Formats: sequence, structure tokens, C-alpha cells
Amino acid sequence: MYFDEYAQSKSVDFVSLDKLGIKVTLSASLKSLKDKVKESIDKISDDIKLIETQEYSDEMLFKYKKSMNVSQAVTAVTDRHKAIEEQKAKTAEFIHKYFAKGRMIAIEGNIQTRNYDDKNGVKHYVTEVIVDNVSFTGEPKQQETQQTVTQAQNIGSDKDIDIDDFEVVISDGEVPF
Repeated sequence: MYFDEYAQSKSVDFVSLDKLGIKVTLSASLKSLKDKVKESIDKISDDIKLIETQEYSDEMLFKYKKSMNVSQAVTAVTDRHKAIEEQKAKTAEFIHKYFAKGRMIAIEGNIQTRNYDDKNGVKHYVTEVIVDNVSFTGEPKQQETQQTVTQAQNIGSDKDIDIDDFEVVISDGEVPF
């Protein structure tokens, strides 16, 4: 069958003829059907090439395979990562502003490990603490007041954070505790 052969030649193995929406009727010529299949598979192949240039290509490809809409897949994944980064920045700002070195804090969240290959094909491993909630523990310092705690609880998300205030930690795969 032409569809299967052409899809395989373009490495498009997740689409069926039904999903493309091409209607096979008695009045359609074989040439017109082949042209429609070629056009559809070429578009999917081009979409995949575009997705492969993006930062979160695996997630985008997963979304694309479900929706078959490259714009929707790119936007959804990009927006999700932007929201995650904004939340991380807000939490980091809160920690930076209201916690001091040596103070005990309680962190709720998850440890996440992942790996990726950089542009040179080198595999990197990352261990991250994904913070859902952070709070004060132990005795407050003498100079802390209820006003400081109230300010900490009302921190806004529109503040600027200097990323240089944070240390980049390169993991050797070992969990540090």
C-alpha cells in the first residue's frame, strides 16, 4: 500500500490513513489519493523536523502525536515550561529573600533525575529538587518580626530575581544526603 510505504520512508510511524482524514471514494483517482497522502505525510515530516529544533522536543512530539497540530503542541509545552520557571523563580525569590544561611527550612517536593544529550552528543545527568512548598522551621532569629513573616507570605510574583545569586550545581549522579 502506498500510504504505508511512503509514511515509512519519511519515518512517520504513528499516523493511520484514517487519522489523516483522507476519504477514499470510488470517484477519487489513485493519483489524487497518492497526492493527498504525499502532501499529508510531507507536512507531518516537516512538522517533526520543526519540533526537533525546539528545546522540549520530546514533550512536543508527544503532544503533536495526539493533536496533529504543531502550533498547539509547541505552545502548550512552551507555556507549561514557562509557568514552571515562573513558579521556580517565585519560590527561589522567597527563599533568597526570607531565609538566611544556616537557618533550617522545611522543603516539600520531589527529587527528580533526568538526563539529556547536548548538541555535541554528550549525555548529561541532572538531579533537581522540585520544591512545592517551603517554610520556616526551628526558632526564629531575634530580629525577625511578625511583619517579616507577613511580608514573606505575601511575596509577589512580579519581582525581579538576579539569577547570579544562585549557584549552579553539577551533579555526578550522587544524591548529596
